[in-house]
Amino acid sequence: MTNLIQMTAKSKENFLDRPAIMRFLDETESKAFTRIGGRIRTTAMRSMRSQKKPKKKDYVEKASAPGEPPRRRVSTGSGLTKIYFTYEQSKHEVQVGPVKFNWSVYPNVTVPQLHEFGGSVQITEIDFGRMSPKWIRVGNRGRRRYKDRPTRTRTLNFQARPFMFPALEKNKQFIRDSWAGASASVGS
Repeated sequence: MTNLIQMTAKSKENFLDRPAIMRFLDETESKAFTRIGGRIRTTAMRSMRSQKKPKKKDYVEKASAPGEPPRRRVSTGSGLTKIYFTYEQSKHEVQVGPVKFNWSVYPNVTVPQLHEFGGSVQITEIDFGRMSPKWIRVGNRGRRRYKDRPTRTRTLNFQARPFMFPALEKNKQFIRDSWAGASASVGS
């Protein structure tokens, strides 16, 4: 017969200072996830280059090439670069991502999702031209307000211009290092 050591729940409580260890692990996890979330957020925001509009009237805006991060026309921290991260202690995870735009009129997809993954959306346009047609995209409120004007619906195809996944990929080594630095000894 072999000798086995069995530990009951009562003996485990006496063996380790469980609350102190759990507090330490929660603090360490919180610090690591906060560093990781902040780093991915910063990398994604910086990947979007600014595009300033010159004063020339014949200037045509150029979109970024498919597969590259989108360009921004506004300052960092607004529009597509309004990216937040949150650490959820109960789930042991950090979530990083852009804010959904309030003015998005696409029912099944958000603007950040269109940039990250690409896709197709249907838009409604209203003719605001006096002599010749000048089609302008409108949402639900515009459709109700200008219901007497001619409208048309078109399908637009967007190619992917990811910025969040490349930020995660660039920081893989940083994530490993953050967790390696989190394994400090208890009580030191």
